[in-house]
Amino acid sequence: MSEEVKEKRSFSESKVTLINRSNLAITGVEKVVSANNNIVNLIVSGSQMCVEGENLYVAKLDIDQGIIVLEGTINGIKYGQSKKPPVFKRMFK
Repeated sequence: MSEEVKEKRSFSESKVTLINRSNLAITGVEKVVSANNNIVNLIVSGSQMCVEGENLYVAKLDIDQGIIVLEGTINGIKYGQSKKPPVFKRMFK
C-alpha cells in the first residue's frame, strides 16, 4: 500500500483584490482558521489575516492553490503577527 503524505503549503507572497467592498479575492492562503458571517480568520503567506464584514460567505476555496474568494460587505482587513519569530530571537536563542 502506498501512503500519501500531504506537505504543508507555504506561499511567499499574497495578493488581495477587493471589488466594490463586496467581492474579495486573496491568494497565498495557507489555512482558514475560522469563518462565520462577520469574521474570517486566515493564515496568508505566514501571517494572520482577519477579514471583517457583514453577510460574509466563502464563494470559492482552493487551499491547494492558496485561493479564497469572499462575498458580502467587507468592512475591514487586518493583518496580525507573522508565525515566524523575529530574526534576532532566532539568532540569540
